[in-house]
Amino acid sequence: VHINTNITESIRSNFTDIATIFGTSDNDFFKSKKQCRIYLTDWAVDYKFIDDFLNLSGDLFIKPHPHITENFSEFNLNVMKPGAPFELLIVYFLDIYERIDVYDHGSHGSSVRRYINDPKVKFHSIYNNDAV
Repeated sequence: VHINTNITESIRSNFTDIATIFGTSDNDFFKSKKQCRIYLTDWAVDYKFIDDFLNLSGDLFIKPHPHITENFSEFNLNVMKPGAPFELLIVYFLDIYERIDVYDHGSHGSSVRRYINDPKVKFHSIYNNDAV
């Protein structure tokens, strides 16, 4: 199959089918339309970062790495489905939020950083002092 658009437009044009496949069409956890912050875990979860993350404003989400089975119920976070591609979720969020801050471990988010180029999205490495 030859795709003539960028990944964002490809996902948008096929979103309903893709969301059905990954079970990500439920949007009950959206509280505001202004800002959301998303922590993309790596193979390990940085719990010290989560403590700081919980003090930020906006809707707070965690997107666990696909192998992580923890439910994060002890935190006041919206949990994204671990098996859903983040590129799919971020395109969906672009249509909902005015600003999206994505916090990652650097390497995990690199493919997302490469494919998602939108002025509404700002990426932060959790290892930088200005992340939170």
